[in-house]
Amino acid sequence: MKKILVVDDDSSILEVLQMMLEEEHYLIETTAISEEIYQRVDDFRPDLILLDVLMTGIDGRIIARTLKQQRHTRHIPIIMLSATPTVEETARNSGGDEFVAKPFEIDVLLMLIEKYVRR
Repeated sequence: MKKILVVDDDSSILEVLQMMLEEEHYLIETTAISEEIYQRVDDFRPDLILLDVLMTGIDGRIIARTLKQQRHTRHIPIIMLSATPTVEETARNSGGDEFVAKPFEIDVLLMLIEKYVRR
């Protein structure tokens, strides 16, 4: 079973993504606390990360850049999410493999996830 870590400071987004992805038979772990992500990545070892760009605490772009700079995490695909479409370029430049604007189409997000975890 492929593992996905979902990081977003909006609890309703976390709930929707968790339900949607569990229905697709992914093992899901979520957190709304950006400062927890590095420990969560080490403990959970996700196959993919869904990461909000504009988080309370540590900005998602800093998180993505840090993960992509570390040898043991640089291989993990990161799909960045934001309700602010103007951050797409900086999200990609910080290490995001993909960018999805909120509100997102569930089918589009599922296709992107499958692109990275069903290789």
